[in-house]
Parts: sequence; structure tokens; C-alpha cells
Amino acid sequence: MKNRFMASKPQLAEFDQTVAATAETVDAVAREMDSKWGVNRLLRSCPDAGLRERMERQLQKFNAAIWESDDAATVRAHGTGVVKGWQALERAAVAAGMEPLTAGREIETTMDDGSVLVIVPSVERYVRRPGDDRAMIVIAADAVAQLLRQQSETVKAVMREFPGAAIESVRPIDWSKGDDIPF
Repeated sequence: MKNRFMASKPQLAEFDQTVAATAETVDAVAREMDSKWGVNRLLRSCPDAGLRERMERQLQKFNAAIWESDDAATVRAHGTGVVKGWQALERAAVAAGMEPLTAGREIETTMDDGSVLVIVPSVERYVRRPGDDRAMIVIAADAVAQLLRQQSETVKAVMREFPGAAIESVRPIDWSKGDDIPF
């Protein structure tokens, strides 16, 4: 960012707002595609190798623009390219006969180690799609319920203290070190 430090405060604020808004848009589209098609499934299962390579390059350009560019228009242009790339991947998937995850049939999320957690109604009836080589942990919904029952007192206590709260994530605490103090 050769010239960014020489910019005025209003220019920096405008640049930062553009980068934040663009990143938010790109992240929202990526989350939507992961939710609809499965975590990284559209890119990794793309039947068109050339399209997959172009999308990978576009993602690299976008990330480089965010971290290295001092031009808001460049960030916005590469972000728009990523969004168009996701749309092209989706069109290619549909044209190849791939189906999105059916709402309620499978839920996917990324684990800390990069593997994909797949929650399904029944493990016995789950069929891995051909060509899907992602590292996966497949668990039935009733097993998730059993895990939650084991932790039910903690969950109930949180819900009692914070009515209407939603649990978004749970992180274990290494009690030998204690928890992080936020100040």
C-alpha cells in the first residue's frame, strides 16, 4: 500500500468503508452458496476445470486487493468478480445436473480443523456424492440431540439467564490457563 498512508483521513475512511462493504457482500454470497450447496462443494465439485481455476484466481486477486491494494475501485471490482464467479459456478453445477442440498435434509458447517461437519436425518440413509472428497464428519440429528442432552444443564442455564439468546458457537476453555480477560 504505497500511497495509502499518505491519504487524508476522509479518504482512508471511504476506502475502509468500501473494503468492509465489499468484503461483507462477498462473504454473504459465499455463506449463501455454502448453505445452499455445501461447504466448498461448488468450487471443489465444479465439472469445468477451467471455470474452477478462474474462480480460484479471482479469489486470490480479491484477497490480494483487500490486503495489498490502496484503490477502493480495485477491491470493489475484484469483489464483484468473486460474486459473478459464484454465480457462474452455480450455473455450471445446475447444467451438470448437480443438486443443491435440500433444505432440512443436510446441514453443513466448517470445523476448526477445516473438515466439514454434516448433520443428516439418518446416517444410514446418507449417501456421499460421487467426487466429493472433502474431509467430512457425518452425524445424525438424533446424535446431535443426544450430545445436547448431555450438556442440557449448561444450555438451560444460559437460556434462563439470557432469554431469547441464540448460541452461535461454543469454545472450550483450557482451565489450566483460564479464560481470556477482555481488558
